[in-house]
Amino acid sequence: MGAAEFKTILKKLRMEKGWTQKDLSEKIGVSKTAVASWEQGARIPKVDTLEDLADVFNVDMNYLLGETDKTTKIPHPYDEVEEYLELLHKDPRYRVLLSSSAKLDSDTLDNFVKLIEKLTSEE
Repeated sequence: MGAAEFKTILKKLRMEKGWTQKDLSEKIGVSKTAVASWEQGARIPKVDTLEDLADVFNVDMNYLLGETDKTTKIPHPYDEVEEYLELLHKDPRYRVLLSSSAKLDSDTLDNFVKLIEKLTSEE
């Protein structure tokens, strides 16, 4: 991977989101100076920061590194779990649903799930 490919891809992705360098730095927990140095080609981030960048842009890290033209992020098996954990953390109503449903017997839980599916169906 060359710094030239990385800096070009990084800036393109950031601009497509309409983010400033400061916006991006806040999203991944680095300094604005670090983002600026990456986009200037002066530095390349460490692997864990590259993973954070790939996550924030929802792209495959190989695309970010200029090693493939495919932008599609390969889903991590825990991505969905992380989304649910974020919901539980942000909204206490989800915690109530989860803790309440954990107390139900199997048949009642099945009926509860069917009711929720019916209420949220697109029909």
